[in-house]
Amino acid sequence: MINLIKSRYRCLNKISYQKGNVLYWMSREQRVENNWSLVTAQYFADQYKSDLTVIFCLQEDFLGAPWRHYHFMLEGLKQVSEKFSRLNIKFDLVVGYPPEILIAEISRRNIGLIVTDFDPLPVKKKMERRSVELHQNTFN
Repeated sequence: MINLIKSRYRCLNKISYQKGNVLYWMSREQRVENNWSLVTAQYFADQYKSDLTVIFCLQEDFLGAPWRHYHFMLEGLKQVSEKFSRLNIKFDLVVGYPPEILIAEISRRNIGLIVTDFDPLPVKKKMERRSVELHQNTFN
């Protein structure tokens, strides 16, 4: 039995899970090991006997980050992708604004639950709120 620590992850659904796959929106915790949100998403996927998909949304203009930041991050995400591949977990890196990407993925992948990382940045909290607003009536 796994002991989930609520402060280490976020479930964006405001309704109870009914059916569908689990989506882990990777953001701050760009790693496979020691990633509590990933552990939580995998736990729920196992509990609900559903598929787990991991998505990383890459924003081209996030906080004015320079090219070197993106290069470093993409090299790390390449390693993350390889680890997910070895674990048979689907990982997609998608370019765009996360709330818009997530709304499209909910219906495309039959998503019933989204788990994401805790992130104290105000801009990330705003994205989470916007995602919830867009998704309130979208879940199965």
